[in-house]
Amino acid sequence: MKTLLITIIFPTVLFVTGCSLLQPHSIDVQQGNIISQERVNRLQPGMNKKQVLFVMGSPIIEDPFHHNRWDYVYTMERQHKLESNRKMTLVFQDDRLVSIEGDLQPQAQSDQRASGSRSEVITITPKQEKVGIFSSMMNVFSDDDDEAQPAEASQPEPDTDEQDASTP
Repeated sequence: MKTLLITIIFPTVLFVTGCSLLQPHSIDVQQGNIISQERVNRLQPGMNKKQVLFVMGSPIIEDPFHHNRWDYVYTMERQHKLESNRKMTLVFQDDRLVSIEGDLQPQAQSDQRASGSRSEVITITPKQEKVGIFSSMMNVFSDDDDEAQPAEASQPEPDTDEQDASTP
């Protein structure tokens, strides 16, 4: 009986107390778009939705009832404790950014220079229409046909001999 007690109960007690003293590894959990002061400083009133999408990424919440409002949320958990929680709402009017609300606000230019951050200009060029091989060949042949035909239909000029004979 004594050996049963030592071989079964003693290791069980050690195992249970050992697990309570050691904490299992937990991963850091990031959810949402990273909302940093650098990204917020890039936002400017009047930017279109594509430019904002380039700077901030896709919004976490696009409200189907408010198409002109984009919500961004970012949370960071370490060891099952909330370390960071940031929220931001961007409001558009006529597809242009008009309002920035949330935990971070854009800093003035003088504040940016003091903190050592650099400013960048984002220019988005419109897409050019892709022309396939068949379309480009058709354009080549249609241009040749236009040159072969005269631009105006010319009427034959009356023969001067006929005019002289008909005039008395």
